[in-house]
Amino acid sequence: MDTRVPAVYKEKEQSALHAQSSSVRSSKSQAKITKESVSKTVKFQPFIQEEALIGLWHDADEYDGQVREIKLSALCNSPMCPPDTAMTEWQHAVLSPDKKQLETEEMIANVLGVEVFRQTIVGNILVGSYCAFSNKGGLVHPYTSIEDLDELSTLLQVPLVARTVNRGSEVIAAGLTVNDWTVFCGSNTTTTELSVIESVFKLRDGDVGISGDGYRWRKYGQKMGQASEWALLRRHSSEELFGVQICGAYPDTVARIVELIDQECTVDFIDINMGCPIDIVVNKGAGSALLTKPTRMKSIPQAASGTIDRPITVKVRTGYLEGKNRIDLLIEDIGKWGANAVTIHGRSRQQRHSKLADWEYIYQCARKAPDALQVLGNGDVFTYLDWNRHKSDYPDLSTCMIARGALIKPWIFIEIKEQRHWDISSGERLNILKEYVRFGLDHWGSDAKGI
Repeated sequence: MDTRVPAVYKEKEQSALHAQSSSVRSSKSQAKITKESVSKTVKFQPFIQEEALIGLWHDADEYDGQVREIKLSALCNSPMCPPDTAMTEWQHAVLSPDKKQLETEEMIANVLGVEVFRQTIVGNILVGSYCAFSNKGGLVHPYTSIEDLDELSTLLQVPLVARTVNRGSEVIAAGLTVNDWTVFCGSNTTTTELSVIESVFKLRDGDVGISGDGYRWRKYGQKMGQASEWALLRRHSSEELFGVQICGAYPDTVARIVELIDQECTVDFIDINMGCPIDIVVNKGAGSALLTKPTRMKSIPQAASGTIDRPITVKVRTGYLEGKNRIDLLIEDIGKWGANAVTIHGRSRQQRHSKLADWEYIYQCARKAPDALQVLGNGDVFTYLDWNRHKSDYPDLSTCMIARGALIKPWIFIEIKEQRHWDISSGERLNILKEYVRFGLDHWGSDAKGI
């Protein structure tokens, strides 16, 4: 029996028709509609405000089952939404009962006219709580994996950063709201978090923070970061050559940091660390993690060198995994990426500081390097004899970098300069530490920063 609703129903009967939804299943016969029935509104779980009026099931041969009519409206009520995203538009959809339910992403796609993807963020299905996006970038849960970041960034076609808001909060959307020109975030958001926020959302010319009662404003262009962080970049008057080392996982973030350093500090060069093996750095996609992503590894020095005129250098390891060196394959291109020099630590990320540094591999890379690219060797330089041997055995190297050797005995530079071992007493060592502390207090002016 054909039970389709005739067009001649009176107004009240039509209203009742929309109120009947779940009571009729796969049977082709329908319950009689009473005039006492009233239409009801079904609330969908919103990331925007959605409402739907759902009508009766009725037969539809082309669907091999039954269909019902749904009138759907969607409206973005956020005051931060650009005008073109706020809308009220009625759409129609049909449902085949053998498919059980109308897919939520189809509703969203029909209303907003966009592609819809199913996804979780760090296992959370309430994705809207743990991320915030604009047309320029996005912020997601701080424990989002590198693989998920790459997947989401590819889907959304914007750069993403995994960070916190409101002094460590993981619930990103509860802590900030963003559009293409402004960000509002909670008053507990730190200066470091604000710096990341304004960088990823590319708010170079707009307001970048929040305020009002209990909130804080930040204008783009003001110096971001904590005072203790900037204190590390302060040059001492005795330093004839002074550079700073930074690390980052994304080109836009590194470019912004480089720009800030160039504006606020007196430096001769900026070094980008692509070799740090520490887990907390690697898990964020920076340091040695870049050795597994040659495209991003290339784009970071390109972005940095295109931002400032000062020399850009990079620090790398032989590779990510032991026995799978790769810098020799990239050395000819590193100079083309905008780097003026590269320091090669003769170990992989997997080795950390175990085993001896592979200086033969460092020298192999130095021989392949173009003339315009200076190559520095690093690893196990603990005495002036180590320094002399590497300089004489590998003449293609520009020089050697000293790292742990300076921490073990800060006077190693005197040994190299004077070409002698300096076996000093414990009292002399203590005096060196006292002098170092005094220099720190004189330079930074407080115990909190100076020690």
